[in-house]
Parts: sequence; C-alpha cells; structure tokens
Amino acid sequence: MSHTKTCLLTVILLTLLYFGARLPFYQQLPIGEEGLFANMFYNHPTAPNYLLLARIEGRDLYYPFNHPSAPCWIISMAGRFFSAFLPPSRAPEAAVIFLVRWAFSLFQFFIFLLLTISLFLRKDGSPPRLATVLPFAVIISPLAVSSSLVLHVDGSVGVLMAGLVSLAWLAKQKGFFSTRMNGLLISSSSFFLGLGKQEWSLAFGAAAIVTLMYTAARRPAGAKSHAYLIYGLAGCLAGNLLGYAIDPVNYLGGISILFLRSNEFRALSWSDPQTVFFILFRLWMLFTLLSLIVVALALLLKNQAGAAWFSFLFAFFLFLGFLPGLFAQGFAFRYYAPALVSITIAVIGLLPAAPGRWLKTTLLLLCALFIANYGLFAYVAARHQLSVTDGFGLPVKAYFPEAAQIAAHAKENNCVPVLPSWMRYRMPAADFVVPSLSREDAEKLVAQHGKSVCSF
Repeated sequence: MSHTKTCLLTVILLTLLYFGARLPFYQQLPIGEEGLFANMFYNHPTAPNYLLLARIEGRDLYYPFNHPSAPCWIISMAGRFFSAFLPPSRAPEAAVIFLVRWAFSLFQFFIFLLLTISLFLRKDGSPPRLATVLPFAVIISPLAVSSSLVLHVDGSVGVLMAGLVSLAWLAKQKGFFSTRMNGLLISSSSFFLGLGKQEWSLAFGAAAIVTLMYTAARRPAGAKSHAYLIYGLAGCLAGNLLGYAIDPVNYLGGISILFLRSNEFRALSWSDPQTVFFILFRLWMLFTLLSLIVVALALLLKNQAGAAWFSFLFAFFLFLGFLPGLFAQGFAFRYYAPALVSITIAVIGLLPAAPGRWLKTTLLLLCALFIANYGLFAYVAARHQLSVTDGFGLPVKAYFPEAAQIAAHAKENNCVPVLPSWMRYRMPAADFVVPSLSREDAEKLVAQHGKSVCSF
C-alpha cells in the first residue's frame, strides 16, 4: 500500500473511532455551567459580559467571563457558522444538544487529525507503528472523551491552542519544514496561545525558560534552539498584550482567578472517609495523562534530548498548574484536556525510529489499558445514566429535579428559582439563576431586580 493510501486509511479509521466512541453521549443534557457556553455558542454575547447568570422577567442577565475573552470569540464564531444550518429556535432540543456537543468535540478531533497527518510527513518514510497506534488509544480514554464533550473552553479552545503549540514544536523536532517556516509556526501558535487563559501562558513561559536554562547549560552554542524559544516567548507575550488591550475587564479578572486557585484545596472535607475514594476515582480518570507523563520523562532522561524538554515541560506545567482542580467538586477534568493532547504529542516526538522491546511492550500495554478504561467508563455511564462531563458523577436527571414544577411554583411565589442554565433553552419563558453562583451572590444579583431567590 502506498504512503498516501496508508495515511488516508489511518485518518478514516481515526475519524470513525473518535466520533463512534462519543456517539452514545452527544445527546446528554447540558448540566451545570455547560448551558452558559451553549448560550455563548448560540446567542453570541459581546464583551465583556459573556456569561448568562440569570434570567429575570424574561430578560437575560450577562456578566464578565473573568478570563481572557478570545476563547469566547472562537466559541461564538463557531456557533454562528454551525447554527446557521440548524437554528436552535427551529429544531428539537435533542438536535440542538447534539449539534453543540458535536461542534465542541471537533476542537480535540482537529488536533489529533493534524497529529496523525503530520506523522506521515516524515522524510525517512512511514512513522513507527507505535506512533500511529498511540493516538487511537488516547482519543477514547475517559479523560479525552469527557473533556471533548463538555461545553467549556478548556476541552475545546484550550486543546486547540495548546495542541497547535505542541504540533509546531513537533514539526521543529522532526524537521518537517524549513527553518523560517518552523519559526513562523512557533511564534504564531505561541501568539494564539497568549490570547487564551493566563494559566496556559504561564505554563508556556515556565517551560520555555527552564528549557532555555537547560540547553544553555548543556550546549552554550545552541543559538538556533534558543532563538525558537525566544520567538515563542515573544509571540506569547504579544498575545497577552493584545488580549489585555481588547478586553481589560476579563483579562484582569483572569489574573484575579489565579490567586483564588489554591482555595480549591478546601473543597474537600479531609476528615470524610469518602475523600480517599474520591481522590482515587479522580486519579483513575487521569490515568492516561499521568502514565504518558511518566513515559515521556523516562524517554527524556534516557535520550537527554534538549529540544524535546520544552514539549514535555509544557504539558507537565499545564497539568501542574491545574492540580488544585483535582480536589474541586464538579467540572474538574476539563482542566487537563490541554495537557493530555500536549503530552501525547510530546511522547510521539520522543519515540525512536526503532523502539526497543521494553518500550513497545510498555506502550502497547498502556494502550490496552486506555481502551479497557473506555469500556468500563462507557458501560457504567450508560447503565446508570451518569453525566460524563461533570467528572463522571451524578445521574443527568439529578441536575433537572422537577424543573417544570419548580418553575411553576416560583412564578406563583414571585421568586427566582435556582436552575441549570440550560433552562434558557428547555423552558425559554422561565426565570432562573444559575447554581454555579453561591447563595449569597445569587441573592445579591436577584435583589438588584426587586426579586428574591426561592427558598424551596
């Protein structure tokens, strides 16, 4: 079979597996904060107020996102394109949900598609089989499936931004393009990353600085490698400056969120015997990411590849920066989606042309475990009708407890009920305030409009 036909067949199989693994979950009701991003996708709010936090007397109330706003633009632009084919006002609820989840899952698919195609750009022929097998196993791991389906920025735009940076470095490592083109790809992808969450830029900056120090110590004359890192840092800084200039309210709000991150450690009661089970369950969901971090580190320590340190460190710092989220209730796993795609690309970049027996055995065993994890994940979720996007916890119906009765009761008592933001589409005439607000903040918001939050 020719090189081109092999590439085409690989892409087709990847596509079928990716969407087939997610097909059972595309129509899951949006829960928690997901309705906020579905609204961003369909209704295109403008800066700085992107988040729909309440609907009172038929009026939607929007507030700042408190993160750089570029991910909101991208989600809104995607929504303008896709909803033109299926406007939410003219389609059944199931079709609307399917479209928005499918559209969000395209971000991760696009990165894995580019990764697969890039493997066949090698000048020395076809890629090692392990390099093509690994993406197939990763895309159906529980973390990949959950984070690609959740309606939020991390598993969608975050994966796109981090993935493009990692792919640019893979191209540089493997010599796919000319020196000038490599520099352009690295600087432009870094600029794009700089428009996203500050946590992603901090991970990039830390990885670049540590790599600069490492390569300078080992190879003081490595000016070319240093130049690529400096191009990347300059691009990332330029992206941050533009993000601040365009929307300072949300950019500064994102900085304030950084200082609150440590509070998430307090989300658990450490005296509760369920805490250990909770943490073990979360670590199981992160098994793919954690195991690939270990593999990448082992390969790096063996080969001492200076230029490859950046790819590993970038993924590792993306994981480390969101580690407090592991202890938070709710939508924690989306945080680790950018790290997952980045570490997958880093491992592939580190694979030798002829992997040894132990490396082959280890990676094939891990791939088998990733696939087995998906089987368990999908079976339990389907059997118990569990949400797969909130951290694989509560049944979906638990997020919509007698919503119609609650809305009717609220109307009778002239109060605003606490209901999921998807109510904006499920019951367009009903008032609500989103459950992601604290009770105190919800009371303050509703009181501004002469109402009170329902007590039932």
